Amino acid sequence: HALYAGYFLAGMACAAYIPCLALIKQSVTKALAATTMAFANMMIMLGAPLFQMIIAYLIAHPLANIAAQSSLCYQVAMSILPITAFLAWIASYYLQPAEKLTVATALNQY
Repeated sequence: HALYAGYFLAGMACAAYIPCLALIKQSVTKALAATTMAFANMMIMLGAPLFQMIIAYLIAHPLANIAAQSSLCYQVAMSILPITAFLAWIASYYLQPAEKLTVATALNQY
């Protein structure tokens, strides 16, 4: 039964990607949909290794003056996750619905 619970929790964790990709797909035309969704998926997958490096740096930082076995050290390092979740929540209020991006307007921007 623990395996089923693990699959359920993994599915709940991955469910956060679905609204992000749906929003991206609705923001661009069909000509750009595959490219933008591939880029977004790449950025999503780069998030985990980036957070692993940040958390490892915070745990092992010599200026922390906290013993490596201290639970406070891990709490401080892991606090980066709810902090960034809160910042993403705040940033979501500033997302404005925009007109669909086309290939022509994308090329004109550069």
